[in-house]
Amino acid sequence: MSHTALNFSVMRFCYFLLLISLLASACETVVEIELPEEGNRIVVNGLVPSDSSWIMRITQSKDPLETVDFFTSIFTPIKNAEVVITDNEGNTINLTYSEDIPEFVDCEFENCDAYGYFVNPSAAKAGMNYTLQVNANGFPSVTSQFLIPEKVPIKSAEIGEVVTINTGDFSENEVDGNITFQDNPNERNFYTFEVYSIVAYTIDNVDPDTGEIISSDTITDYFQISVSSPDPSVVNSDADFATSFLLINDNLSNGSEYNLNFKIDYFNSQGFIYVFKHISEDYYNYLLSYENFQFTDGNPFAEPVQIASNVENGLGIIATYSSDTVSFEFD
Repeated sequence: MSHTALNFSVMRFCYFLLLISLLASACETVVEIELPEEGNRIVVNGLVPSDSSWIMRITQSKDPLETVDFFTSIFTPIKNAEVVITDNEGNTINLTYSEDIPEFVDCEFENCDAYGYFVNPSAAKAGMNYTLQVNANGFPSVTSQFLIPEKVPIKSAEIGEVVTINTGDFSENEVDGNITFQDNPNERNFYTFEVYSIVAYTIDNVDPDTGEIISSDTITDYFQISVSSPDPSVVNSDADFATSFLLINDNLSNGSEYNLNFKIDYFNSQGFIYVFKHISEDYYNYLLSYENFQFTDGNPFAEPVQIASNVENGLGIIATYSSDTVSFEFD
C-alpha cells in the first residue's frame, strides 16, 4: 500500500470517529429531576426486651441527598419530644430524655450509644400490646403499635468437642452444638439465636514508685462470635457461611419440639452463652430486609431494598423480644 493510500485511510478513519463523536454529543440530553421535599421526620428506634427498662432513641431524619459518614455521623436528637407509651390495660408510661445511658439500663449484650435516648425504669411486660406516640414541635406526630413476645425456653442445650483448625498463619477453633425448644402451634413465631464468648483476663495494679504488683482484678467480657447452621428453618445462614446470628422462622417447625443444630467458630474463650430470642414479626421483617439490603448494597443491577419499619408517619423500628439463655463454662 502506498503512503498516499495509507494517509487517505487514516484520514477517513479520523473523519468517521469525529462523526460518531458529533452524533453522540447531539443525542446527549440533560434531565433535571426535582426530588419532593417531605421535610424532616421523627425517627424512632427501640430495642425492647421483656422485663427490661424502656429505652428509645428519638432523632430527626437526614435529607436524602445529605452525605453521611456511617462511622462519624450523629443523627440529631429531638430533646423536647413528648414520648408516651400506653399498654392495652390503659396504663401510660412517659419516657424522658437522658443525655447519658442511666445505670438502670442493661447494655450487657446490646450496643448502647450515648445520645438521643428517652428512658423509663419500668419494665416492658411479655404478652402485652403497647402503643407508642411521639410528638415534637416542627415534626408530624408518629405512632407505633407493637407486642412483646412471650419467652420460649431452651428445653435442652449441648456443646460438642472442640476442634482446632490450623491454617498455617493462624489457628481457630470450631465446635458443634444444639438447642431444643417447643414452638407454639397457634401463632407464627420468629426467632434469633446468638452465641457470646466469655473471655476473662487479669489486670495488675502496679505501685508507680516500686513497680510492684499491689493487686489484681479479673475482668470478664462477652463477645458475640460467628455461628452457622445448615438447618432449613434458618433463613440467613448455611453450612459454609457464618454470621453473627441465626434468623429463624417456624414455617417448617410449626407446633413441634424443634432441635436446632449449629457450628461455632472462635479463637479464644473460657465458655459460651447461648442467647435464644423469641422476636416479634416486625423485628423479623426488619432483620430480613436489612440482610437483603447488605447483600445487594453496591450492586447496580439489584432491585432497591426498602428497610422494614413499624413507625407510622415516621421512620425507624420498635424491635421487641423475649430471651432465654444457657451458659457453658470450660474447666
